[in-house]
Amino acid sequence: MRALTLIGLLHTGGAFAHGGLPETLDRVVSDSGETLVTTHGFLQDSGGSWEWVCEEIIGAYAFRTGFQITPLGTWILSTTSGILTSEDGCSWAYAEGPFAYVSQLALDPVDPGVIWVATDEGLWRSADDGSTFALDLPVDASLRSFVQTADGFYLWVFDGDQPQVWFGDADGFDKTPIEVSAGQLLGLEADEEGRAYARFPAGAADELRRYSPDGTEEILLQTVVNLSAFDIGADGTLHASVRGLGTQVSTDDGATWTAPDGQPVNCLHGDVSCPDLNTGVEALFDGGGEVSLRFADVAGPRDCPADSDFALYCEPLWPLVSLQFGLEEGSEDTGTPSVEVESSCGCNQAPGALWFGWILPALLATRRR
Repeated sequence: MRALTLIGLLHTGGAFAHGGLPETLDRVVSDSGETLVTTHGFLQDSGGSWEWVCEEIIGAYAFRTGFQITPLGTWILSTTSGILTSEDGCSWAYAEGPFAYVSQLALDPVDPGVIWVATDEGLWRSADDGSTFALDLPVDASLRSFVQTADGFYLWVFDGDQPQVWFGDADGFDKTPIEVSAGQLLGLEADEEGRAYARFPAGAADELRRYSPDGTEEILLQTVVNLSAFDIGADGTLHASVRGLGTQVSTDDGATWTAPDGQPVNCLHGDVSCPDLNTGVEALFDGGGEVSLRFADVAGPRDCPADSDFALYCEPLWPLVSLQFGLEEGSEDTGTPSVEVESSCGCNQAPGALWFGWILPALLATRRR
């Protein structure tokens, strides 16, 4: 499942080098193991011990909208400027088409060797493990999001100013107008009955809706704050994490929901979850809500990058990180930066400029109406 927020992966040469506290954004399970997507790069479980995948992660141009690892082990990242692929999570290159805002990425649930991505024009398909993509299903509307089932695609589109949900395939779609109060239409996932779930954030408020192939729409949950994550359990139980509060649970197909219970999380995957943003030291929770991984236990570099734009920001912000991880200054494990930064613009004294990398993706998403 995807993370439900668009977050910029910032260019940095060290695991904690962008200066802020690390935060987990998503968890992906593939044939190569378990991978966490964080604000500081990728973490991977290498036989019982977690390690940072590499010191250099994707540049500031790559604002992440989706991430998967294919059955053949290729890393696929959808961004606001196209599709990037990698063999190891360190060296990345653009795939051939589309070089545009990619709103969503998914592996085909029937044929995992096929990869689908969504742009404003329609659905692009790759059958060569992400090397090339071709526009396979163009739409005569503005495509915002999709969910695939064994029987077809759910598409959430704007036809002019009219939001709609479509269900079908290349042979044709049934189109149903829907009412939403904001421009974000975010498909989530499908259940075993072929129904699709979507969320419709409107400012701070949010709605969780469910759609059937015949166009039936159900509003399952309305919240006064945003939903951070959604998951369907193996037994059909619905879980929706409410930002800053906790996880709502429904055991009766969405008819009723329990009060928020437990730690709010940023992504839900069965028995494990990602902590809500700004937790600091926790990287992953187990099914009981207990911390199963802390960032401080991950092997990897803890120093400022020597050859990165973010070296300018790392040094003045590093004390915050080192204190959070309980690192004693002067010891071999502190990671205290020794980089000498020369700057005539005063950038290294303006850590607030770093937040531009977080604000821009949100602005891009807001403008896409």
